Amino acid sequence: MTLSTRLIALGLISSCIVLHGCQSVKKTLGMEREAPDEFAVTPCTQPLDMPPDFFALPVPRPGALPPQEVKAMQTKREKLLGVGAVKGTLSPGQEALLQMAGTDKRQAQVRGQIDEESHIESLNGNPLLKTLGIKQQNGDTVNPVEEAAELQKKGISRSQLADVK
Repeated sequence: MTLSTRLIALGLISSCIVLHGCQSVKKTLGMEREAPDEFAVTPCTQPLDMPPDFFALPVPRPGALPPQEVKAMQTKREKLLGVGAVKGTLSPGQEALLQMAGTDKRQAQVRGQIDEESHIESLNGNPLLKTLGIKQQNGDTVNPVEEAAELQKKGISRSQLADVK
């Protein structure tokens, strides 16, 4: 080895040793693991409640939400819909939108009208299922046991049927 190659090798080795001690290089190269921060956990939405009497605890119901989540859902609903919003009532904006769409003009006999139109359509020779593109099964269903017995009477074996496919 010549002197210049020795100096280059020595420079590379010394730079690796110096950079190995550098904290940011270790983190960038992934040589140092970052431990999780135990204080950076997401806080609980509801504080823990201490019951006044441990013998008067509510009876657990399977599948029901915990009381803390029910309270959280109520506060979220109040924030979204406004205070005192009752399920099933419409806001003035929703009512105006429905009026613009024409839903205030109710058709009481709409179900009967649809049934009558579909009956007229089927009398014209266009059954509703055919109009929708749904095929009806025509013909008799085949009983596989009887069909196999008939084929054996005619002298047709299974191997001959497999060749037909």
